[in-house]
Amino acid sequence: MVKSEVTCRTLVDNNTEIPSLNSEHGFSALVQASGIKVLFDTGQTGMVVDNAAHLGVDLTDVTDIIISHGHYDHTGGLSQVSRLVRSAVVHIHSDVTIPKFAVADRGKLRYIGVPNGFEDVGANISWQKLNIPKEIAEGVFVSGEIPDISGFEIDPTHFRVGPNGDKPDLFMDEQALFIVTGNGVSVITGCAHRGIINTLHCARDVTGREDINAVIGGMHLGSASSERISRTINELEKLKPRHLYPCHCTGHPAFTAMQKAFIGKCTYNGAGRLIEL
Repeated sequence: MVKSEVTCRTLVDNNTEIPSLNSEHGFSALVQASGIKVLFDTGQTGMVVDNAAHLGVDLTDVTDIIISHGHYDHTGGLSQVSRLVRSAVVHIHSDVTIPKFAVADRGKLRYIGVPNGFEDVGANISWQKLNIPKEIAEGVFVSGEIPDISGFEIDPTHFRVGPNGDKPDLFMDEQALFIVTGNGVSVITGCAHRGIINTLHCARDVTGREDINAVIGGMHLGSASSERISRTINELEKLKPRHLYPCHCTGHPAFTAMQKAFIGKCTYNGAGRLIEL
């Protein structure tokens, strides 16, 4: 169990908590737990470096970088970060650099994968490919592949994968971060393309903790139907998280529904917010 103080500071989001920070469509958060410093995702550009500097957050001693999945808005800042850190391990799924596309109007494909396939990343990092869960420090886990437990959350309609975008993207490369403290397990997600309910069940299975403390990050419900949002809320109520901090791709209708269902426990997680776990 993590005995030291555990914090999560959002560095990049679509919105900011501090007016002087910049925002972009993307996500990045810095987690400190169990003696390590983890950067979870890197946003779309080098904005993560600028916002960190503005907040007085030192990224040079980041020990681990976790890439949640292979989309540009979570990986685009890695090049700049890699030239800043002294030495860090980047944890990725083996499929993270496979070309990824969004289905636009009239079926046209738009590339949304890793910019330059990580070819311009600096030499100060090493790579750790993970497809199964791994405890990277005491009580700090990378999820590995997230099983489909809920049966209603994975919708490949709008996303394609492969060199020609000829396959539906089931987001097997999606990873989350699980942190165990005395308050339970806290979960940090990039987009939760595998489903936020699936992700929370995975957290419980991997860590062995039933009690969910905080859920932080994107939940990809921005384009979800009202029926799916309702089902998600119902399942969340069964899982009983103590705190919800949605952001990025969660979407306003889903965020509003969560606020109504979890009165006083649901707070938007814009750039600059510091969460003590």
